[in-house]
Amino acid sequence: MIKRLYLLMVVLGIAVSGTYSQGIEFFEGSWEEALELAQKEEKLIFVDCYAVWCGPCKRMAAQVFPDIRAGEFFNANFINLKWDMEKGKGLEFRKKYPVSAFPTLYFIDPQGEVVVSARGARDVPGLVALGEQALAKFNPYADFSNLYAEGDRSPETVYHHFNNLKRQGENIRPLANDYFRSGVDFSDESNLRLLTVVVDEADSRLFDLLVEHKRGVTNLYGVERFNEIVLQAGWNTISKAMDFREPFLIDEASRKLQSANHPEAESFEQRARVFYSLRVRDESMYRSNMDRFLRTNAAGLPNAAIELMDLGLRFFGNSPDFAEVMVGPWGALSDKSDDPEIHFRHAGLLQSTGNQRQSRRAIERAISLADEDEQLLEKYEEFQKGL
Repeated sequence: MIKRLYLLMVVLGIAVSGTYSQGIEFFEGSWEEALELAQKEEKLIFVDCYAVWCGPCKRMAAQVFPDIRAGEFFNANFINLKWDMEKGKGLEFRKKYPVSAFPTLYFIDPQGEVVVSARGARDVPGLVALGEQALAKFNPYADFSNLYAEGDRSPETVYHHFNNLKRQGENIRPLANDYFRSGVDFSDESNLRLLTVVVDEADSRLFDLLVEHKRGVTNLYGVERFNEIVLQAGWNTISKAMDFREPFLIDEASRKLQSANHPEAESFEQRARVFYSLRVRDESMYRSNMDRFLRTNAAGLPNAAIELMDLGLRFFGNSPDFAEVMVGPWGALSDKSDDPEIHFRHAGLLQSTGNQRQSRRAIERAISLADEDEQLLEKYEEFQKGL
């Protein structure tokens, strides 16, 4: 049994050690939508211009973009795009922005002007350094920090100064608490915009102010952006809960998401408890919370389900009855899912419990759902050969 689960982990590409991470999040919209978002959030746009056959592009996608350091820096500072330059949106992009080598990395301002561009792959420190170079060149609001130093406390000046401090990696929470404690006029849009900059944890008075002024913030940025800020603040609090082994913070973060009427409040709580169980290496807690998530909300969040299962295999895969316990709830999920990776993992769990016949059915289902994805088909067919 242990050998079978270990082989499944190898097939899945799961490392035997390490922790989960969140890498760079890539925007899925159009170029026009990216520009509009960059203007609203006053950020640069980062564009990874790649080709599917490019080896260095594949290495960056596999090793650099998923890195937590890259994710923290790029998600905070840029609107991130990752486009194949030989089809669709990539072909349109190349009409204005030349791409003669792969990968080409662009940093473009909200008006569509190139700030920095570079050819060739980068490792994580190199990519972050390139991003820092772009930020150093793009700061149209630097003069506001000078005005702040001279005593100007108008909402517009405070907003841009705090934004500048955050770009420089400063902890602006104490300054923000002092500013909002003094009593501010929320009819001024700059104060509403400032809330979106300073709210970084759900267990805070600043978060409560954001929720209190939800209508004003959503009028400026839309409901989707408001929910993104709320969700990120929630996960930051969960990260703190795991770092300090404080499970009560999960309750607090979950309650705060509910107060914001976040559409993912229930699944957030479930996933947070699974992550916490992984952090403290409590297999019984993992099984209980994972079962609950798989049977209720996982069908709408297949990538989250896959990540949490892969982490469970990483940390608890050597447990002699892990596959027997998880195959039932995972099978319930596969009954509701058309995601080929869900069925692939179901096949692996079934194979690990010795149920070869149902494992063959599951992998056949995965193959049928993979359509023309050559990488998935190669992986699935290799697994099928071992049955």
